[in-house]
Amino acid sequence: MKARTTTIATVSLLLGMSALSIGTRRYMDAKTAGKDSNPPAQAKSPQLQSAVLPTPLPEKTNTLPLEGDGLFKQLRALAAIGNEADRTLAVLELVSRFKPEDWKRALSREALQIVSKPGAPEAGGIQDLIVAAWTEVDPEAAMAWAHAAGFRGFMVTAAWIGKDPDATLDYFKKTFKNDNNGNVTHMVGKAIEALGDDLPRIARAIREIPEEWQDIATLHAQPKFKNLTMAEMRSFVDSLEPPLKTQGFHLLLGGLPGYEARLTLLHEFPELVQPWSYHPVYKEWVKSDLAGALQSVSHMEPGKPREAALDGVLAGLAREDDLSMLFSTLRRFTDEIPEKRAAGLIAGAVPNENNRSGSLFIPDELEKPETPRPATRNAVIALAEVPRIQSEELQVRLYRHLISGWLVEDQAAAREWLGRNELPGELRKEFGD
Repeated sequence: MKARTTTIATVSLLLGMSALSIGTRRYMDAKTAGKDSNPPAQAKSPQLQSAVLPTPLPEKTNTLPLEGDGLFKQLRALAAIGNEADRTLAVLELVSRFKPEDWKRALSREALQIVSKPGAPEAGGIQDLIVAAWTEVDPEAAMAWAHAAGFRGFMVTAAWIGKDPDATLDYFKKTFKNDNNGNVTHMVGKAIEALGDDLPRIARAIREIPEEWQDIATLHAQPKFKNLTMAEMRSFVDSLEPPLKTQGFHLLLGGLPGYEARLTLLHEFPELVQPWSYHPVYKEWVKSDLAGALQSVSHMEPGKPREAALDGVLAGLAREDDLSMLFSTLRRFTDEIPEKRAAGLIAGAVPNENNRSGSLFIPDELEKPETPRPATRNAVIALAEVPRIQSEELQVRLYRHLISGWLVEDQAAAREWLGRNELPGELRKEFGD
């Protein structure tokens, strides 16, 4: 069976999950409809019916052999295609000619260097599409590669779960019991996210984790539940063995939308509530009612639950575009927030991919904004917070981190600030030019 025909549905799903443009998705809808001899009965929306689609690519854009360095030449040609829809169709044409040995070659590190763009890996890129195609053609081979290599392979789990969730979980049960490695919890995390509201299968995925990994079974899962009832959640938690009940409860707590639903869950399972249980509740609470969340924290008795609630507030505010409320909250609760924690939150105001201040300010992925935010406004207010840090060493690290990142984002504004403000002596020469 040719990969091109069998991967259309999966590729469409991947495009929907990625940040590809609406135009690309319309093009793929139209291309899929043209190839499907039995199109679905559902009509497209009026917007899609009236969309003007780009001219489809010819069936064969390039039929050079794939042996030797031919495959890498083909990948270079794909990477040079600027239009995402055209590039996606060209990927499908290429993999339709793959032999079994070509898949790993197309997903090798050498191949990744050819097709990757500078910066963070791009979701829905060439290699993700190849992974999805391989999952359709030979899912066990693709999963074995992902499990062994741990290299851009977690997309295999999401693709296979979408196609055949029970077969995927069967593979987990067969493989993870005898061949454990550091990828296990990551792959189960991806499976949990891909399963959506399917709690019975999520429970099964958790059970398939080897015993030595069960204490962090759901650590890497970030699900987003939508339409769960309390009866479904009760059944899910009750179906888990005692060591896993707490993890199942916290998985629900982190994935429910809205702080009201999370508070209700705390009241429903008091026997499973831990001090850290308050963190996801208050992290969500600040999105819609910051004043209420802060008032609630203020009324809590000193102790671990209050610490977790306050840290949840800070984590939620750290994801906002405007960080002024984060810093005002830091000042309000200065005596309760460890200085290193405060410094880390201040450092997060400015992205700094080339962190020159050591491992201290590696950003927490759960506190990064969903989309990059402009640096200048937050850099100015963050730098104003640095003198509040008592440690001179931390102050120097913060200045270096914030200013070097700001210079990349907006050099003119950063230079203007440097001309009007004093820095510790050791940094004057560093940023003086």
